[in-house]
Amino acid sequence: MNFFDSSIFDILDSIFSTVESGVSQWVSVESWPPAATTSLIDTIANASAARKFRVLKLRTPSINRRERLAACFIGQLESVAADFKLKQNQIYSYNTAGERLGAMIADCSYDAPLVVVVYGLKGL
Repeated sequence: MNFFDSSIFDILDSIFSTVESGVSQWVSVESWPPAATTSLIDTIANASAARKFRVLKLRTPSINRRERLAACFIGQLESVAADFKLKQNQIYSYNTAGERLGAMIADCSYDAPLVVVVYGLKGL
């Protein structure tokens, strides 16, 4: 399927409607070459923003350990904290970086639905 086909937008409209009704959704994109995947992910992010969803873009580093990966995402999130009205001085004290990351992302979605866009071959 050509991802510029209007049917992809019909699918996204259905997903967005479900999210607007209060149900979380998960969308995974796989394509080759990687540039095509990035274009499709960007298209989904832009369509999300057009629906007034907040969009948080994260990039997957080339590391494998979970705690280091979560710490990398936390650093990226801290760099855009003001955009998401996160309090700079709020302490997210949890046992693991994953728990801290989860709390920060939950706070980002406080005002409006949040779309978290993760780029990278090991984004899932």
